[in-house]
Amino acid sequence: MIAFMVFVTGAAVSLAVFFLGRGFAGFTPEFDRETVDRVGLIGAFALFCGSGPVLLARSIDQGLAERHAAVLFNTVLQTLLLLLWAGVLGIVAVESTRMLL
Repeated sequence: MIAFMVFVTGAAVSLAVFFLGRGFAGFTPEFDRETVDRVGLIGAFALFCGSGPVLLARSIDQGLAERHAAVLFNTVLQTLLLLLWAGVLGIVAVESTRMLL
């Protein structure tokens, strides 16, 4: 149950960072060079680290390969990365809040 709450916290942090970055930057960020050029290196690093699971979820349908096996492999790989990244964000959020309190 605690692991599920940590994952949900990580997903919430990711969504919050994505929409804050989208609001402050004035465009929808993606994993691309244009985002780095528009918000700068430090801003893009913070945006990519904080909203990585959302950006991964948005990129699952992009760049589909012609072979069905490659599409399935990429989707499974990106989903596992999304779960891992959201879990790490949740752990960082929970532990940093626990240290502050």
